[in-house]
Amino acid sequence: MPGRACCVVGCFNNSIKLQAWSKTVCKIHEPLLHIDCPCLRPYGLHRVPGRAEDQDVRQKWMKHINRDGFTTNKNTVVCGIHFPDGQPTRENPYPVLFMGYECHKKVSHTHLGWHEGE
Repeated sequence: MPGRACCVVGCFNNSIKLQAWSKTVCKIHEPLLHIDCPCLRPYGLHRVPGRAEDQDVRQKWMKHINRDGFTTNKNTVVCGIHFPDGQPTRENPYPVLFMGYECHKKVSHTHLGWHEGE
């Protein structure tokens, strides 16, 4: 079964990586595996709001995710690194950190010092 992956551009966090991390030995609480130690997970995966009463919140999430033509489903997630509190909270309900917008910038060839025909 495939895992769920963060939908933010350029983010590669996913449930498979979390499962692999949980099976590794904690360097702080050795010989415990992460699954058995008190350390916090590196991130959680949070579903994009989908209920009818959450449509206002969902629209704001999608505005911050900023992916043209992207459609979500009930399994679409955003990982905790994109939230100031590590997860959606009353104070910080939207993903706003490390949103990958720099991946959308278009660089012309002339800015790279390369011109057509060279």
